[in-house]
Amino acid sequence: AAADPVPAAMPVLRVRPRAITAAMARQMAQAVFGDAPLYEYSTEMSRDEIAQAITLWENALSDEAIRADHGEDLDQAYVDDVRQSRMEILDYYRNAWPLAREEVTPIPCQWRFWPDEHYVIHGHDYAGTDPSYTDAFPFGTSVTLRATATVDGAPFELWINNNETASFRNHSLRVFLLVRDELYGGDGDQAEREARQKAWYGAIGAYADAPATAEQLAACAERAERLAADMGLGAWRFTARVHDRSDLPYGGYQILAEGEPIYEGFPVSVQTQLSDMRSTAPGAQNLYYETLRVTCSNDGRLLDLDYCSPMEVVEVLDAAAPLLPQERADALALETMRAWTRESLIPGYSWWHDVRVRICTAQIDSVRVGYVRQKYDDTDFLLVPGVTFRGELSVRGTYGDAGPELDLYMPDEKEQTLLVLDLRDGRPLSFRNG
Repeated sequence: AAADPVPAAMPVLRVRPRAITAAMARQMAQAVFGDAPLYEYSTEMSRDEIAQAITLWENALSDEAIRADHGEDLDQAYVDDVRQSRMEILDYYRNAWPLAREEVTPIPCQWRFWPDEHYVIHGHDYAGTDPSYTDAFPFGTSVTLRATATVDGAPFELWINNNETASFRNHSLRVFLLVRDELYGGDGDQAEREARQKAWYGAIGAYADAPATAEQLAACAERAERLAADMGLGAWRFTARVHDRSDLPYGGYQILAEGEPIYEGFPVSVQTQLSDMRSTAPGAQNLYYETLRVTCSNDGRLLDLDYCSPMEVVEVLDAAAPLLPQERADALALETMRAWTRESLIPGYSWWHDVRVRICTAQIDSVRVGYVRQKYDDTDFLLVPGVTFRGELSVRGTYGDAGPELDLYMPDEKEQTLLVLDLRDGRPLSFRNG
């Protein structure tokens, strides 16, 4: 259905992950939310609300209250443990009461990053003792910026995380609908709650009753490309598809647009994760591929956005690496796929000696030319020219010689990356299950 031409040459790039700075965060938020004001994410409580919480937890300390919540047959040691935990919560609220405001009003977004604990420990630091950061994130910390905004009557949250810990380093941004707790709890039975959820999602146009048309899919992909550029993320190529959520009691249809970043005019192809990605070396970059996923309603309204692992080019290793011609690449792909074995197709099963593969069919839907990422060292990656064959794989066979023929390969998704070849020499770089 779609085959990219193979150019005569492509650059080879060395790239490195970069953290999301406060300036980048502002530009991203402006592109997503426009002129809508952003406020600091907080679950801060007023002085009266804290007083009510103090009364609640004071009444929850007795043996009778604990057993009523956790079971009448609890042994005394467990009851004492629960009481100790509740006393610690009570102490928190008692200490917070004199520092709390009489009336809680939203605070404009300060564009500062905080340690994760700032948002995790009871949702607010009433003493104001948390350190904050702007663009200099100490190694060994995970810092987060969270904000809220309302666009066309729909509440959203913005989460940006820079994880600089030794065991895992990653940088990401997420925008999503802020669903009110009362939609999933509150009064009424399950049917009533589901009716509330469906009415709320319907009011903001989150789901459609029918799948998007081809024109709506194309419009969503185009909007995602403009959004990425406005966010300062450079050029991207998006593929939009129908996102079926009709299995949810309040759901329906949406559009999911998945992007590939473009470097030096060529996209970075979709790959499976590298087996040697993680490293325990000090300062190692353990992260996912640079990805951008945009979920929209059928009429193009933004509902959800995920951006992971921003990268920057630090070196051009080869300005024009010569590539194999298209015909040679196609021939090598056929040779490689015809050489697949049982272990290549379905690796790691203990019952291999009973499996008989009768037929394997690889239906190639698209041939994509672009960059393929390879691990370079503990901090950097290479973008090398590659050709990616995407489509559907079918493996049928039997358990034993006389058993019924069955599907032996059950993919998580319909279309997958089946094979990636290095366009410089034709070496296989990855296979979906290899």
